[in-house]
Amino acid sequence: MGVLPLSAGIMPARAILTEHFIKHFRRDGAGVWVCVEPATLDSVVGRIQVTAGSRFLIGTKFMNVDVARMLDEEYSRTHPGR
Repeated sequence: MGVLPLSAGIMPARAILTEHFIKHFRRDGAGVWVCVEPATLDSVVGRIQVTAGSRFLIGTKFMNVDVARMLDEEYSRTHPGR
């Protein structure tokens, strides 16, 4: 499990999510994500560590971050029309 650094900018964060963080999750429908392997994300708000089996729904914050919304937005950006 590697640590993924995020800069304060919006686009670098999205690029890292696309390439790394989102790969640790399975989408179980719009707004529902399950972590399939441990994931760590260093962000401007702090380190987010997620264990396998953790489930996230839009509107629920984990470590003050709406992980499901963040993943859903990234999924929509990289999978247009789905």
